[in-house]
Amino acid sequence: MTERDLQLKTLTERAKELECLYAVDELLQDKQLSLSAIMTKLLEIIPIGFTDPSALRVRIKFRNDTYSAPDFDGVTVLHTTNVTIDDQTVGTIEVGYLETQGQEPHELLEDEIRLLDVISRRVSQIVLSTEHEINLLVNMLRQINPDMLQHIAEKLHVHLKNAEDVGASLSPDAEQPRPQTYGESNAPIKMKACLDAAALSKRIIEHAIAFLPRGDAFSLISKWVQEERVFALVKTVDDKNASISDVLAAVNKYVQAVGASDVEAEVSLTESWLTAELSPRFLTSDSHLLNLVLDNIHIADFCPMLERIIASETSQGNIGGKGAGLFIAAQILKHAAKDDPLLQGIKTPRTWYIATDQISEFLSYNKMKDLNAYKYNSTFYLRMTYDDVVSKIKSAKLPPRITNMLRIALDDLAGAPIIVRSSSLLEDSHEGAFSGKYKSLFLANQGTREEQLAALEDAILEVYSSMYNPDSINYR
Repeated sequence: MTERDLQLKTLTERAKELECLYAVDELLQDKQLSLSAIMTKLLEIIPIGFTDPSALRVRIKFRNDTYSAPDFDGVTVLHTTNVTIDDQTVGTIEVGYLETQGQEPHELLEDEIRLLDVISRRVSQIVLSTEHEINLLVNMLRQINPDMLQHIAEKLHVHLKNAEDVGASLSPDAEQPRPQTYGESNAPIKMKACLDAAALSKRIIEHAIAFLPRGDAFSLISKWVQEERVFALVKTVDDKNASISDVLAAVNKYVQAVGASDVEAEVSLTESWLTAELSPRFLTSDSHLLNLVLDNIHIADFCPMLERIIASETSQGNIGGKGAGLFIAAQILKHAAKDDPLLQGIKTPRTWYIATDQISEFLSYNKMKDLNAYKYNSTFYLRMTYDDVVSKIKSAKLPPRITNMLRIALDDLAGAPIIVRSSSLLEDSHEGAFSGKYKSLFLANQGTREEQLAALEDAILEVYSSMYNPDSINYR
């Protein structure tokens, strides 16, 4: 062989090695592949960089899994290189040639051995990088919210079982036959052994990296973290004893977590659940109106309304029939206006709501709970004493918290004229309109802030007193 032929052969070998390394790098950067799929494809790519690719066989051992060609048992291993993570061997890459009778034994070139060492280091780096990302997330969850970590581990376990049929090995009693959970068996089901959260998380990470596309493993965990955060907010809304401020904070966090644009783009089951929980508490229990709410209102629409509810921290009241009707109509118009320009000029009043149960707070604060039984008197007695009841109520004081929130409302209304209207639980419902039964008062909202506040409080008390009007009591 001439010197030129030797140079050409050397260049050819270097070109094959470079081609092999490029293919390996491209493979390792593909986040749509699981580590298991990567190991399988490496069996085909590694031989490209060797002298006799058709005869070279590769066997990769990674943790508890082995990847090799079916005829690898007939191979004499010529070199083994370790796959290490943090100075700990987690696998090996072995190569050898499939010898045929009468053929001279193959030997590996030093450059081929170096190539194999480079490949093992790059495999180690990609495994380390992937594990580091997920370990970082899991350790953070373990410190911040161990319950969330456990829920996510359970979901990943189920996903692995469904996706690759490998999740069963995560259970310590995986070798035991599965109990019958349906049918006619009357025998008690044996309790499964449970792993502690740390051990379970470690095993799940190893399986996720091995059997799921690397991008999918991280995306799934991130998605489930988001779902757990949203579910925590849902639990606040679902708590009947949660204060209005807590519910408002939960709804705001939900909108921020999901994204206001995503919330409006597609109504999820979670949003439907939230809307179904919020509507009876703050709007109405009228089934006809609830259907309109579920069909036309997004969860983000509740935020401005909740910010303008005047109530005590423990209030369980809603905004009443008239308030609910106005709110629902305003939201329907707002969303319809996006597709119909003719509706864009329609304005609805900026509204503050005093919760329906605040009349009870008012009576309790002023030691007038006896008025709760007033409606049971005869019509004659009601007509004879109504003026006295009006005077008594208008001489009373609103609770300090209500007064303070009315100051905030006046700041928000910025001197605009005000209409103080009733909005009872039954008002504007399908069972009764209550038209003209309660007072509606118009205020110019002029003068000093204290004068505005005094006029507003007086108007609210006069509307409260109209509840005891004999005509409205008989109508109810």
